[in-house]
Amino acid sequence: MRAGLIRCSCSILVILIGSVFLSLSCSKKEEGIIVAEAGGEKLTAEELDRLIDESKERTPKMYRHMVTPESVMDEWIEFQLLAQEGLNRNYDDDPEVKKKVEEYLKRKVVAKLWEEEIEKKVTDASEEEVRKFYEEIKDRDYKLSKEKVRLRVIATRSILEAKNLKKRAMDGEDFAELAREYSIRMDNKEAGGDMGYRAR
Repeated sequence: MRAGLIRCSCSILVILIGSVFLSLSCSKKEEGIIVAEAGGEKLTAEELDRLIDESKERTPKMYRHMVTPESVMDEWIEFQLLAQEGLNRNYDDDPEVKKKVEEYLKRKVVAKLWEEEIEKKVTDASEEEVRKFYEEIKDRDYKLSKEKVRLRVIATRSILEAKNLKKRAMDGEDFAELAREYSIRMDNKEAGGDMGYRAR
């Protein structure tokens, strides 16, 4: 019997909702206008818009076209009727339900505290502050995600010559001077074979 009443109530509400949407489509929405009532609660056009946005955010992109004002309103009505039925059965006195409610309220309180104490106090840096910070750090040599090493190269025409120059460098001769004298790479010859920093 109760299920039949709920279905009947839903049907009546949907009919009323359809007429409301028809009138809304012909004129600009007004804040505070009631578009649905269920379980003693009222849904305004403004709240409906918010629920639609939230539903689209939760819905995968390929299914968002299925999120319509009518579908969102149906969900809201069903939720309110079920919530009212749960209250009628005193489910709100259930210890497990109370615990879940307390946890939810705590999360909301923390979120509100974070918003007021942290987010509102964070301000965007001015262009002058950004420029000043850049000038302070632009010459620093930062080690990012990969370790970097300084590379020096002596390019030779043969492996034998390369081995000979390697031995001379290992014995203590200046690598840069050897590169200037023997390297065949013209792009870094005068720099003593210096190739700069490279990721290891």
